[in-house]
Amino acid sequence: MAPNALVIHGDTDQGEVLCLSLQRLGFKTNRSETGQWGTILAQQAHPDVILVGWALKDEPGIETCKRIKRAEHQNGVSALLMLLESGTPDEELASLRAGADGYVRNASDELQLGLIIGLHMQKTRFLRRLHETNEDLRQTVGQLRKQISTAIEKRILSPESLEPVLKTEWSRAKRYGGALSMILAELDRIPEGASAAPDEAGELASETLPRVLLSTTRIVDRVARCRPVAYSVVLPHTPIDGAWIVAERLQEGFLQEMEPAGGEQAPFALSCGIVGLPAREQLFRRIQTPGEWLEWATEALRVARGTGVGNIHSFGIA
Repeated sequence: MAPNALVIHGDTDQGEVLCLSLQRLGFKTNRSETGQWGTILAQQAHPDVILVGWALKDEPGIETCKRIKRAEHQNGVSALLMLLESGTPDEELASLRAGADGYVRNASDELQLGLIIGLHMQKTRFLRRLHETNEDLRQTVGQLRKQISTAIEKRILSPESLEPVLKTEWSRAKRYGGALSMILAELDRIPEGASAAPDEAGELASETLPRVLLSTTRIVDRVARCRPVAYSVVLPHTPIDGAWIVAERLQEGFLQEMEPAGGEQAPFALSCGIVGLPAREQLFRRIQTPGEWLEWATEALRVARGTGVGNIHSFGIA
């Protein structure tokens, strides 16, 4: 299908010659000698290319160019070009300031005219494809984020499920004498952290932490949500020094995911409280129930947060 061109030119003869040149280049053409009618045609004829003369019969071509440019997003013009009168740098600058995509110094040179129009049409097609690709990518990323969030929610236990998990792992460790540790991790906002959009940063941090928890821990470890931004990680067969390593990896992974562009400090950090129970029967003399175990972890987290943001504190129960 042949592309459409609209010629808005104040000189009847030159306008007709220009239309003939465009027709030889493969365009269907419409023509106007006034800016007002040319603006109407720009809306109704849906041209791919618009060429505007410098002096029209009712107004300067610059004014017509400005008016068409304001509505260009509605008619999908590929190239809006000014036809320069004398080709001076001042005319070139004025054309670009008026919103023209480019300009033509010598419209009677059919080769130059075809090259300029073709270049601008190719550029516009490329930008449109790029925009469509970006839109597709945004939709794909949005779908993937939803799928990841769904998968994370399936693997992370609810607060109601935490107590049965504690009892199960507690009973297993008591029966077989294995080491057992718990990490209680919670987000902390850094007071001096740079964040232009605190709500967006908080949402990103809330989405990032569960993903980091699952990617850092083992399949046998049990991750449960305690509060909106706090999680417990139960680590079977893991002594306290192993829990420390896991907590440090959690902090590093979280900061890497949250680091803004430009290397600025992330507005959130991760504080961790650890309780490690050694692999022997005597550990149950100090902690009698799984609930007390969680209380010790909560106290360790409180101490960690009391010494600053993003710290780790542990209690090794002997």
